[in-house]
Amino acid sequence: MDWKTYVTHGNRCFHNKHWVDAERHYGLALHAVEKEEPVTHQNGDILFAWLACHHNLATLFQSQSKHSEARFYLDTPLEILEKTLGKTPPDDPFFISLLRAYQTGLNTLCLFEKAMNSTVASTATSQTKENVK
Repeated sequence: MDWKTYVTHGNRCFHNKHWVDAERHYGLALHAVEKEEPVTHQNGDILFAWLACHHNLATLFQSQSKHSEARFYLDTPLEILEKTLGKTPPDDPFFISLLRAYQTGLNTLCLFEKAMNSTVASTATSQTKENVK
């Protein structure tokens, strides 16, 4: 199967809360996309598919409150993209795609951090209210 089919199956499993199967399909999709060498292949579609696979896995783990695993799948592509951007001349036509992917990854990480901060604040407020009773 190709990565698109794996993602489709992963999405279906995710929707039905079949976490193990969703993780397996998203992992297979990521593996299939990585064969295309997304960061060096000079293909924006493959690059964003690679990023989406990481983000799908992060969302899967976040929905299960496995925050360190989710964070791994958000941080990993950013680290790779940052290194690649540092080695890519700004006049390289692929530089803009790399920069956009990096920005997308940062935006997703910021949303994750915001959600984590909201969860922590909500938990602290609930615990405070219980202690007051």
